[in-house]
Amino acid sequence: MRAIIDHADFQAQSIRPDALLTRYRALVEADVNRYLAPAVQRGQAGCPACGSANSESAFARFGLDYRHCLDCGSLWVAPRPDEAALRRYYRESEAERFWQAELARATGPARIAKVVEPRLDWIADSVAQHRPGAKVIADVGTHLEVFAERFVALEPFTRHLAVDPLASLPGVPGLEVIDAPLADAGLDASLDAVTLLDVADRTSDPDALFAAVRHALAPGGLVFVTGILASGFDIQVLWGDAETVFPPDRLNLFSVTGLESLLKRQGLEVIEFSTPGAFDLRSVAAARASRPDLELPRFVETLLARRGKAEQAQFQTFLQASLLSSFGRIVARRPL
Repeated sequence: MRAIIDHADFQAQSIRPDALLTRYRALVEADVNRYLAPAVQRGQAGCPACGSANSESAFARFGLDYRHCLDCGSLWVAPRPDEAALRRYYRESEAERFWQAELARATGPARIAKVVEPRLDWIADSVAQHRPGAKVIADVGTHLEVFAERFVALEPFTRHLAVDPLASLPGVPGLEVIDAPLADAGLDASLDAVTLLDVADRTSDPDALFAAVRHALAPGGLVFVTGILASGFDIQVLWGDAETVFPPDRLNLFSVTGLESLLKRQGLEVIEFSTPGAFDLRSVAAARASRPDLELPRFVETLLARRGKAEQAQFQTFLQASLLSSFGRIVARRPL
């Protein structure tokens, strides 16, 4: 299984501007209470990653409760809204309109250079290695129009589909849009590749999602998954104080172990698992700066206060190499 270390450096502020994020979080909190809280499905479900019933209450965010799996370490919202409620939220909420109209546009150039293009390069490189000659690719839950505009040029594919997109995608030449969940898209064993970019984080039924992916992939087809990991350094240190952890975008935060278990259970073989995140230590430092009363482990305090940029960069590289950064990137395959 291949792992990747990413030495690229850029400022989090360029894709996470504080003022816009503060406004976005306020809108999300209001819309979670409006759209999702009334739609939670009562009854305690097991861990959506490993299936264990061995869990504990972790923290609450925006009125919804997160649980922590004591076996694999994943975090998830329970009880949780169903897929219909989530679909309505992403299609109708003021928070999502703000994301598309304000946040995504304001960060567009930086997001293209630092997020979209590296992800497309990763997909292209992996396809060249593991699925040369691939023709058909589907992106599920497309969230950015700027991503779709570049996705349609992704080679070697000759057919590009957006399945159940969250963003409005008018006038993207060459893109086939299927406005239905993947399970209902009629793509049985026809896809060479599926991309789930932060999609597993926001689904209420991960098993159903990955079962649909396996069903849509041709034998030997690839699935590309990105998401935030509960086992990552900044999530482990900050836990309920992590600013980026809130529903519904982070309905699930799988651990490395948990996500591997989920993929294996759905008959998918992991061939690459990397955590090339760049923000772990900087996220902790930002939380510490905004909240001087925040208690951190003594080791982390020492790392922030008594070590320089070179040592901190080396520590971030260690997190990447050890699958301990909170940004996860996975390539899995439907067996032949």
